[in-house]
Amino acid sequence: MRRLFVILCLLPILSFSWAQKVCVSASKKLPVPIKVYNDEYGHSITAEVFQERLNTNSYDIQLDSANGLLSLVEHDRPVKQFLNTPLQKFSFTDIDDIKWNNKKVEGKIVIFHFWSTSCVPCVKEIPFLNSLKAKNPDIIFFALSTESSEVLSKFLKKNKSELTIIPNQQQLSTKLKINILPTTLIVDSKGLIKEVMFGSYSDSLYLQSKINKCRTQ
Repeated sequence: MRRLFVILCLLPILSFSWAQKVCVSASKKLPVPIKVYNDEYGHSITAEVFQERLNTNSYDIQLDSANGLLSLVEHDRPVKQFLNTPLQKFSFTDIDDIKWNNKKVEGKIVIFHFWSTSCVPCVKEIPFLNSLKAKNPDIIFFALSTESSEVLSKFLKKNKSELTIIPNQQQLSTKLKINILPTTLIVDSKGLIKEVMFGSYSDSLYLQSKINKCRTQ
């Protein structure tokens, strides 16, 4: 398996023992072979998925050199302060002129996916999100953008999305302190924000596991 090719420079190792855990930048080269890759929650993932998430620029990496373990460590994101709290009140109209608010989605699991047509990773993951939506017909998928209906409509003529597209969402984006795109929130059937994820994904098992977790809570 090819090791993380974006890790360029040699990490000095003289200042810490082999058993010590240290946070290192994604631009460093590792001094030991890596046996296990973990996500930010301590779950084992493949090297390819690890690299994909690292490329979102949302993470640092933590090395446990004694065990050959490399883990993702999320940068601090203000939106994370809303974890396990009720979703803020919202009222908006989708691109098909259908009105939505908290009351209308009561008892449902809802995904709030903040994106932009100018965000390359956001555009790249649209087919994957379409597939995820098809596998979870009971879930409401909102794709929220600060862009206008006109800009989104023009984009969607060439890029089909099965998600419910919400334009002009600067207000909610600001309320939730969204500062990176894409950002994805999963709200459970009780209206609580249970997951906050950053960057684009193409790992269906990972996102599906988050949805399944909300179903069982």
